[in-house]
Amino acid sequence: MGALQLKQTAHFGSLFPLAQKLQAGELVSADVLNRYVRLADNVTSGEYCRSDIVLAGATVILADLDRQNQSQDYDAWADAMSRGDRYFVHAISCTPTNGNYWLRLALIRRAVAERPAELAAFMRESVLMAPADQDIILARFAFWNQASAATLEAAKISVESDIKIVLENGNAFQIVPAIKNVGSNLAPYFREVAQSVSADKIAIFKKAGLDASALP
Repeated sequence: MGALQLKQTAHFGSLFPLAQKLQAGELVSADVLNRYVRLADNVTSGEYCRSDIVLAGATVILADLDRQNQSQDYDAWADAMSRGDRYFVHAISCTPTNGNYWLRLALIRRAVAERPAELAAFMRESVLMAPADQDIILARFAFWNQASAATLEAAKISVESDIKIVLENGNAFQIVPAIKNVGSNLAPYFREVAQSVSADKIAIFKKAGLDASALP
């Protein structure tokens, strides 16, 4: 390991165990998270691009976003959104092939203001970079299910790509619990894609609890 990498590890090394705790669902106090959010923000301000550091920082930034409540503390929410936006713009500049980073930036931008063309562009990159990763696809479904009709229309190709991959290749009994409550804006896309998927695949999803061809 070179001197530069050693210096970066010494500076950001404490992010790694915290990121592991957060990923494992362990509780972390607000004071601790506040301290590490500042450290993670240094990844952006210092323009560090080492992939493991960026990933650990992303976990901390996402945990900070998850705890925000716009109605209870708007200023804290706005600060977290701004920080998260900066972080994932930087993360994408370091690793533009990471589909999850594109998704996270889209989620942040939508929370602030839904601009269909911009969001469709981000989600198109997410689909291109992670077309078949089931965990990321399910995270994208959370986005699709809450998106406006205008955003879904702007991202039609990406939406239909995710649905087709899920219906044709996904494990229905793992996927359905995450996507069975399909919203009214997204349902027409499921019905349309289901017409081009084999009856056997549709039957498996129906058995798991999702009749993709008969959504309201």
